[in-house]
Amino acid sequence: MAISGPPRLLVLLTLASAMLATACHKKEEHAEPKEDAEEMEGDAGAHAKAAAHDRADAGASGAHAAEPPRKFAVPFAWEASQADALARTRGFLGAMSAENARYMRSHGEAFFTALAAGEKPRATILTCADSRVHTTAFSAAPENDDYMIRNIGNQLGNAEGSVEYGVRTLHTPVLLVMGHTGCDAVKAAMGNLSRESEPVRRELAGLRVGKSTPDHDHAPRDPGTASTDASQAWADAVRANVHHQVKASIAKFPTDIEEGHLTVVGVVYDLRNDLKQGHGKVVVVNVNGQTDPDRIAAFERAISSAPPPSFAAAPAHDDPHAGPASAADPSRMSLRQLLQNAPLKTSARKPERAEKSEHDRSAPVPAVPKTH
Repeated sequence: MAISGPPRLLVLLTLASAMLATACHKKEEHAEPKEDAEEMEGDAGAHAKAAAHDRADAGASGAHAAEPPRKFAVPFAWEASQADALARTRGFLGAMSAENARYMRSHGEAFFTALAAGEKPRATILTCADSRVHTTAFSAAPENDDYMIRNIGNQLGNAEGSVEYGVRTLHTPVLLVMGHTGCDAVKAAMGNLSRESEPVRRELAGLRVGKSTPDHDHAPRDPGTASTDASQAWADAVRANVHHQVKASIAKFPTDIEEGHLTVVGVVYDLRNDLKQGHGKVVVVNVNGQTDPDRIAAFERAISSAPPPSFAAAPAHDDPHAGPASAADPSRMSLRQLLQNAPLKTSARKPERAEKSEHDRSAPVPAVPKTH
């Protein structure tokens, strides 16, 4: 039966409304699983993040110590200022590359071929790790001449194996113990070490210096005097540590010293002129345990004197650092060269000797002429 007029329009509107309602209901039914899926994915992500965090914590505690080390990107971005760590890194590495290229050009293949042939240093040098202390202060050609050992406070105990290798395996005739004024390791040992990390405290344990300084232990009477006293105490502690390391070295190598195969020399590189002999002076303070200023002065004069003609005319053939006879000029020879190669002449008069007592067990200083 046909429907016409307004009733037909009403029926059509009713059917359209019903179809629209059905469509919306189906859309909601399809949307609910999606929301559930998103919620499940969110829960899974949260669990994954929590698990990753737990793994990171376990790795920090050593649970994953066997895992390979982390790798970081190589920095390449331009720094914001010259004070940035990246700027300083770039500056150092750039200078290193340029200086190495210059060094290669200036020395040539023959120089490096000779170095590669074997190690024949004349001095084992035990010095501080301080960046201000380098062989350029006392040696123009340290390659294959200076067997360098460095640690904080120039301590034998922290490098005993290396020192023994230099003396016993490389057979260096000189063991040079070099401290320096302004040594922060000595200053730290003079104060309260509890503020330092455990590895630093362990390395400083071998230093033997006084603990009492005016600016640490009590109020000074006069600020100017206190500053002077503190500087002097610091310099005295540096020297005391050199004496202690020389003493330990003598105890380790007594036979080598007694037989004349080794001379242990303690020096202070005086950056601050605390010893009043000039800024940058390498001051001898101990030779084989002898510390008497007059004997040290006589020893220095003796090793600085011209070698006898026989030595100048016949340098050792197996000494790669020995030059022609004209090279025996003492102004061109280092302390180590003189200690090793220059026999110390004795005068017609009997050399001065230090009387030994029960309290003086120091090894003898190489014979020196009596001075006037």
